[in-house]
Amino acid sequence: MTASHAPAPRVLVLAELRRELRAWQAMNTQAERLHLTEARMQNAWTWRELLAHLTAWQEVTLARLRAAPDGAGLTYPAWAGGQNPDGQDLNAVNARIQAAARGQSWPQSHAAWERGFAEVLERAQALSEDDLTRPRDWLDGYTLLDVLRGTLTHHREEHRLGAQRWLGSQAGRAPSR
Repeated sequence: MTASHAPAPRVLVLAELRRELRAWQAMNTQAERLHLTEARMQNAWTWRELLAHLTAWQEVTLARLRAAPDGAGLTYPAWAGGQNPDGQDLNAVNARIQAAARGQSWPQSHAAWERGFAEVLERAQALSEDDLTRPRDWLDGYTLLDVLRGTLTHHREEHRLGAQRWLGSQAGRAPSR
């Protein structure tokens, strides 16, 4: 395939986002079917807490996508103190996320994650190739495509692979109630 026939970055990232959504939906279904949403995983989080964590970081992505194209009205989530959490201490950030999610049920955490991912996709689809690939001063020179790729990396590489391994190791066990 020549460069002129290669899919545009927008098309590629949207396809990757859809694949990631389907992969997590399948894992969420399996975790629920096996009654593992409250079981502790290798990182000491429950599946519900993992989804709450992913949802919180989706909120950061959504804040940036909502502020497109010019950054006007960029408002970070309350759990981040309204500030960009990227430069904050990760352990403190994760502790605030978990504190904010405390008391949420599995259905609440799952629904919030689904809504968040759907909105990320919807907003990304609404942006043009130029909107996604133009560096933004309000993103310290990064692009909205970089923001979406960061979401993918966070879901897939930082969490999905380990979660899949854990879920696979639980598949043969009798469902706990």
